[in-house]
Amino acid sequence: MEVHLKLIGGLLLVLALLHGVFPRYFKWNQELSVLSVLTRQIFQVHTFFIALVVFLMGALCLTSSEELVSTSLGRKICLGLGVFWSLRLLFQLFVYSSALWRGKMKETVIHVLFTLTWLYLSGVFILVGRNEPSEVIQTSTPFELGVIEEIHSALLQETRVLNIYLPESYSASDSLEYPVIYVLDGSYDEDFIHIAGLVQFNTFPWIGQIPESIVVGIANVDRKRDLSFPTSIKEDKEKYPTSGSSAKFISFLAEEVQPFIDTHYRTSSSRMLIGQSMAGMLATEILFTRPTLFDKYVIISPSLWWDNRSLLAMQPEIFSATFTSSTDIYIGVGNEGPTPHDSTIFMQDDARALADKISAAANPAIKVVFDYLPEEDHSTVTHHAVFRAFRLLYPELNRRHPEEED
Repeated sequence: MEVHLKLIGGLLLVLALLHGVFPRYFKWNQELSVLSVLTRQIFQVHTFFIALVVFLMGALCLTSSEELVSTSLGRKICLGLGVFWSLRLLFQLFVYSSALWRGKMKETVIHVLFTLTWLYLSGVFILVGRNEPSEVIQTSTPFELGVIEEIHSALLQETRVLNIYLPESYSASDSLEYPVIYVLDGSYDEDFIHIAGLVQFNTFPWIGQIPESIVVGIANVDRKRDLSFPTSIKEDKEKYPTSGSSAKFISFLAEEVQPFIDTHYRTSSSRMLIGQSMAGMLATEILFTRPTLFDKYVIISPSLWWDNRSLLAMQPEIFSATFTSSTDIYIGVGNEGPTPHDSTIFMQDDARALADKISAAANPAIKVVFDYLPEEDHSTVTHHAVFRAFRLLYPELNRRHPEEED
C-alpha cells in the first residue's frame, strides 16, 4: 500500500497546483465581479486554503507512507482521509448538477476522471485505515553466554567473580564429565568472551578440534598484584606498588577456585590454563612451581622480562626425571618488540628461550610447542594463538592434522 500512497501523494500535489490555474480558466474576475468584496475574498481565501490542505495531504503521503501504513496513528489518519475523499466523491456524484456535463464531451470526460480519482483516493485511504497488520509480539530476553559465580576468598580477603561457559551438551541430569579451561584475565571485557567463543567454535560437531569443555574466566581485581611475583627492580616496584602477590593468588586458584569448580560442576581431571602477557608470566610461574595444578598450559607473550628475567634462570621440578605427570605446553608469541628494560632483548626472544629451556630438559612427560606468529603484535596475538594452541595441543582430534611449528 505504500506505493499507492506515494502515487496518491503525487496526484494531490498536482491537484493542489491546479487550483492556481482555476481563477484564469474559469474567468473568476468576470464571474465574481457581481459579488460583494467580502464574498469574493471569502471565495478566494477558501480556495487558497483548500489548495494548501490538498498540498499538505500530498506531502504527507509522499514523505510518510511507511508510517501511515505501519503505525496506529497513521492508519487513523488514513481512515479520516478516506472519509474526507468519500464525501468528496458523493458531492461529485450527487451535489454537482448533471447539467454541468451532460451532453458535453469535454466536461463529461473531466467529470468521469474526477469521479475515478475520488473513488481511488477514498478506496486506498479506507483500505489502509481499516487494515490491521498482523500483530508483532516483541520480546526481549537477555543473551546468556554462561554463568556468573561469586566466591568469597578467605585467602585474598575479597569477593571474586568467575565467569563460566558451559558446553551445549552440559546437563545437570547426566553424569558426563568435562575438561576445564581456566582463563586468566577472564573478565567479560578481557579475554573470557572471545576465548569462550573459540571453545564453542572448536567443539562444534562438524569441527571437533577439541573436546567439549567448561571455560572458567577468573575476573581481575588488581592484575599487577595477582599476576606478578616480587621483583628486585626498584623502578618496577615504584611503578607497580601493589605488585608481588602471585603466590597468594596461585594458592587461591589451587585451594579455592579449582575445588569450587569441581564441587559445583561436573569436571574431569583435565585442566588447561591460558594466560597472556603478565598472565602468561603467571602461567609460567605455576608451571615451574606447582606444575600439577594443570596438565595443559597455553602461555602467550609471557612477560619474562619481569625481575630481570629471573623465571628463565629457574631449574623447576618439571626438568627433573622424577616429574612424570604428562604435561602439554604451548608457547605462542607475536612480533612484539623489545622488553621494557633491555632494548636488545625482544619479547619473542624470551618466549623462544623459555621453550628451548623446557625442550632441553628432555623430559618425556613434557611436550612443548613453540609458535611464532609474525603478523601479530602484543595486542592482537591472544585470539590467534589460542586458536592455534587448540589445534596443536589436540592433534589427535584435529581433522586437518597441521604440522607443529618450531
